[in-house]
Amino acid sequence: MVEPYTVRWVKDTSTENRYYIYHNGKDLRHMEEDKIPKDMVVGVAYPVMEDMITQDISVAYGALTTPREGLDLKIVIELERMIDGVRESINERGRDIVNRIRNNTTIFFGLDTDVMKYFIMKLAEIGMIGYIDQDIKEKVKERFGTEQFKEIESRHKIIREPRKLYKYEFNSLESFEEVKKKDGLQFLAVLFQDFLDTNKTIGAYSNIQTLERKISNKWKAILRAYREATTSVFLGSGENTELASDSWRKSSLYYALEFGFERFWLKNNQ
Repeated sequence: MVEPYTVRWVKDTSTENRYYIYHNGKDLRHMEEDKIPKDMVVGVAYPVMEDMITQDISVAYGALTTPREGLDLKIVIELERMIDGVRESINERGRDIVNRIRNNTTIFFGLDTDVMKYFIMKLAEIGMIGYIDQDIKEKVKERFGTEQFKEIESRHKIIREPRKLYKYEFNSLESFEEVKKKDGLQFLAVLFQDFLDTNKTIGAYSNIQTLERKISNKWKAILRAYREATTSVFLGSGENTELASDSWRKSSLYYALEFGFERFWLKNNQ
C-alpha cells in the first residue's frame, strides 16, 4: 500500500532549524533522528523564519541583562558561555539556510523576493520611523515576566522613542553593493550571509545596546521585510503540525503548502 504524502513542520536536530517537509512515512523512517538530509527539498514559510533565530536572540538578551554584581564567578562564566552559544547557534542555523538556498533545496512559499529586496534597500537607504517589531521583546517578557522586563529596560536605558528613525545597517559597503546586484533567491543568500558576517563581528554581543543595534534590530528588520513580501496565507502559525493533528491538516496554511509542494514536484519532474 502506497503511503500518502503529507506536510509536516520538522526540527532538524543537527541545526535546530525547523522546515516544512512533504513526505510519506517511508521518508520519515529513512531520516536519522530527524536530521533532515542536506539534499532533501524543504519548504519555508513565515513561521519557519520567525522561529529560526528569534529564540536565540532572546537568550542572549537575558544573559546580557543579568546583573553581574555579587554573582559567583562560575555563574558569570556560564552567562558568557550562553552568549557564545547563541553566536554559534545563529552561525550554524544561518549557514544551513544559506547552503540550502545555494544548493536549490529550499522553496520559499509565497515570498516575492523583489518586494523583500525593495523593502530592505529602502530601510538601508532611507530608514523607517518607529519600531521594527516587538516579537523579540515579547519573548523576553515571556521568559522573565513583565515586571522584571521593565526593570531590565530601565537599568540598561534601552527604552527607545517610538518615533525614532531606524536604518538597516549592512555589515560592509561591499555587502550593500553585493545585495543590490542580486535578485531572487541569490539575493536572500547574500542578505543572510551579511547577517552572519555581522554575527561574527567583535563586539556584537558586548552589551545590550550593541546586541539590539547589530543583531536584534537587524533580524527584526529582515523578518518585517519578509512578512511584508509574503502572501498572507503563508503567514499562518506553525503550531499543531503533528501528523495526527486534524486541525493542522484542515488549515489554510496546510492546503497552501501541500499545493505548493505538489506544484514544485510536477514542475521539476516533467
